[in-house]
Amino acid sequence: MAEKTHQSATDFLGLPRRMWWLWPFVFLLIVIWAISLWAVRVTDTETTLGVVTSHRGLGNTARAEVALFIPSSIQPRVLGERVGVTCQGLTLAGQVFTGPGDILSVQDIRDWVGSRLLAERLSSNGVRLQQVVTEPDTDIPAPGEHCDVTVISGRIRLLELLGRSLNR
Repeated sequence: MAEKTHQSATDFLGLPRRMWWLWPFVFLLIVIWAISLWAVRVTDTETTLGVVTSHRGLGNTARAEVALFIPSSIQPRVLGERVGVTCQGLTLAGQVFTGPGDILSVQDIRDWVGSRLLAERLSSNGVRLQQVVTEPDTDIPAPGEHCDVTVISGRIRLLELLGRSLNR
């Protein structure tokens, strides 16, 4: 008695066996995709603290001035650099309009933020002060309000960014 071997008409993914020549192309596509994830660089952003210091203008031309605390781990911002300012759900665009100052002391930071604990935390990062002015808008945050300011801190590989977002 001879045993009959039955060979399936499809491979392990369901492709017909006569289409074996597709596998090298699929493998090549996966390799190109992996290389592109590694090679592509995107902008990396960081969020720092800002405090609204004053207002400029009235009505539709009103702008807010924001004191921006830049940690020493980030390069000082260049004049005219665009930043995003978010204060209690209100998102505004802004531009840096002063150069970086010296590293601030705890007391100087406390005068700006109004909190000793927050001032000590910021001081441990060695912050510098820069001023940001927002774009004209009818809704601007009140003076003294704390804001999150998003700045570009550099460029990062897309693969690292995706890996970082998985760790959060």
